[in-house]
Amino acid sequence: MFDARMRKCYSVNCRYRSSSCMRRSFIVGTYGAVCAALVAAVFAAFLPVIQNAFVYDDWQYIVLNPHVQKGLTAESLSWAFRSTYAANWHPITWLSHMTDCLAFGLNPAGHHAVNIVLHAANVVLLLVLLSRLTGSFWKSAIVAAVFGLHPLRLESVAWVAERKDVLSMFFLLLTVHTYFWYVRSAGRSLRYRATVYSVLVLLYSLGLMSKPMLVSLPFVLLLIDYWPLKRLTAPAWAETELADRPMLKGAILEKMPLFMLSAVSCAVTYTAQHKGEAVGLIQDYPLTVRLENAAISYVSYLGKMVWFRNLAVLYPHPGLNVSIATTVACVLFILCATTFAVISRTRRPYVTIGWLWYLVTLLPVIGLVQVGVQAMADRYTYLPLIGISIATVWGLAELLGNSVQRTPITRCSSASFFVPILILCLLVCTRVQTRYWRNNETLYRRAIACTSRNYIMLNNLGLELSDRGKVDEAIRLYRRGLAIAPRFHVLYLNLGEALAKKGQLKQAIIAYKTALRLKPDYADAHNNLGLVFYQQGNVNTAVMEYQQALKAEPNHANAHYNLASALARQGNLDEAVNHLRLAIESKPAFADAHYNLGNILVRLGRFDEAAVQFSRVVQINPRDAVSHYKLGNIFLKLGKYADAIRHYEKALEIRPNLVRVRNNLAVALYLEGRYGESWEQVRILRQAGVPPHPGFVAALTSKMPEP
Repeated sequence: MFDARMRKCYSVNCRYRSSSCMRRSFIVGTYGAVCAALVAAVFAAFLPVIQNAFVYDDWQYIVLNPHVQKGLTAESLSWAFRSTYAANWHPITWLSHMTDCLAFGLNPAGHHAVNIVLHAANVVLLLVLLSRLTGSFWKSAIVAAVFGLHPLRLESVAWVAERKDVLSMFFLLLTVHTYFWYVRSAGRSLRYRATVYSVLVLLYSLGLMSKPMLVSLPFVLLLIDYWPLKRLTAPAWAETELADRPMLKGAILEKMPLFMLSAVSCAVTYTAQHKGEAVGLIQDYPLTVRLENAAISYVSYLGKMVWFRNLAVLYPHPGLNVSIATTVACVLFILCATTFAVISRTRRPYVTIGWLWYLVTLLPVIGLVQVGVQAMADRYTYLPLIGISIATVWGLAELLGNSVQRTPITRCSSASFFVPILILCLLVCTRVQTRYWRNNETLYRRAIACTSRNYIMLNNLGLELSDRGKVDEAIRLYRRGLAIAPRFHVLYLNLGEALAKKGQLKQAIIAYKTALRLKPDYADAHNNLGLVFYQQGNVNTAVMEYQQALKAEPNHANAHYNLASALARQGNLDEAVNHLRLAIESKPAFADAHYNLGNILVRLGRFDEAAVQFSRVVQINPRDAVSHYKLGNIFLKLGKYADAIRHYEKALEIRPNLVRVRNNLAVALYLEGRYGESWEQVRILRQAGVPPHPGFVAALTSKMPEP
């Protein structure tokens, strides 16, 4: 039995438990609702991207990359970990693209959707991480919303080739979550902590193999140790839930495995980019120019965070044309901001950490090691601007909290009024910007409109228009580009190609020779010059140019292919076969090379080998009717009539009006003993006004009278 006091105690405990459960339920519900709202907002902002085509580097990364298109095969997996293709080593990113190709083929909608899903996941992970680290849910939610919806995120999400951004961030956030788990595990067994740390190292390794920009993560963890974890400053007796408080030396030693991974990643990345000729030469970008551009970029990114107009896929590097006044102003701004951040380290540590987060995480891509021709890139802000968002949101919250003229209700009302407006503005602006990523033409035209002296985008737009048959406009764009960058050899190459399309071969030769004067070992220019000479009937000179191209670049598939065509024209069929095989070795999905090799092997009487080549063509392009016809002819000659019939029928399914195919199909059906079907083909040929040879009709009649 319970006495009155026991009943009273029991009822109080029940009320306490009920209140605690309700509070926990409310918190979980709020978490879920906010996360769902953020995901919905991300999809609302970025969903139009799904309708966009592959753009810019997507073609190099996916559309024209046979290794990626094969999916997750043993050969592709090996290539992903061995290759420095596109001047990068990021095998996990390659695996993700291979998985996409396995699931969606070359339908860009699926590839875009994966980017959006990963970005939405990153937004949720960031919210949960910041709220766990700081205990401030609503401030964390605002930071996550700004991160997720800001127009600067568009480049990382709308560009399939930038999968490495969203994927590496996914692993980075999981790494920091695991680090917090590791810190919280102080007091647990050594084996338990070692297991957690192993997971941490694994996740960080996956992040680095997605994009090496994460090399700064160990420094970020040190910043987090300072605030909000307070592992570097709090005395051992301070009241905090984190029992593990190493000082700076211990914190650094604790992260040595991560620093070692970063060092290895830096070395591998530099080697890959240097091998891919992506690293700018010191004579092109002197150290002083790099430092000046770095200072300007640090400030420019902040400007773009606040005023996000005129966003472009590429901002051309100013080279030696950097303004000294602008550089000095930017350096002074950085020094003042850094001084303020250091001064604030005690009273406002979030300012210190936010600013240093920005400086440190942007350092690998700020241009001290110049990669490519861009001065800066919106995609580089994906991680760094989180630090600025943290400093800004926490600072504004403190400012509102210290406002003596406002009550808690009015402070809350101000936040609840302005924050949704901010989020809505970001969402709408991002959604509007998605239209510029619709295809290459819209993307390049936007970049040209938003930047000055952008010869790279003039070149790219010219290529796009030339491929669409707008050759005259392409030539005008190339000439505009050359007026800006008269020593940019690629523009001369593309100008020469456009002039050749117009039949202006003499001018094309001048353009190609100018490109070679600027870059003597330019394989593409030698190859294209050979094509022009071949068109003019000067086969011997064409052969010499193709050989020069192969001397400069031994694995140049197009040069091998073109040299084979020239050799075949000279009657040197065996050498032509060798070069076609080398072209295929360099570019396995080179359908034209397989086709030409098949034709030459037929001329040499090597029908079985020829059948292999034509079979490869129809495997690459199942709707190549002519290759099906060629296969049918080979099988007809080899006496494999059923196979011949199958390929003839496939060719006619694709192109019903191919008379020669139908004629040969009638013959194959006759030889297979299917006389009625053969008569049906004869009837169709007669209706088309192309009756078969009388001798064949007589032979068919002798087997079966005409129905």
